[in-house]
Amino acid sequence: MKLINAKCGAQILDTQLTIWETFVSVGTQPKSQYVLSYKVKRNIQNTQEKITLEKNNDSIKIVGYDVSLAE
Repeated sequence: MKLINAKCGAQILDTQLTIWETFVSVGTQPKSQYVLSYKVKRNIQNTQEKITLEKNNDSIKIVGYDVSLAE
């Protein structure tokens, strides 16, 4: 996060949810996965940020966080 803030700017001016996806598996080993993609307007360089979450039983955890430079 320090590198992202240094290169793109620590100040977030605006966010926009661009894509959200849900995958749910039921059965003996139920599992849910959620993907959220955001356009993030920062004070130096805008980014595209994707957060991946997984739910196992009653626990939801962040399993991925990807940041790329926006065009």
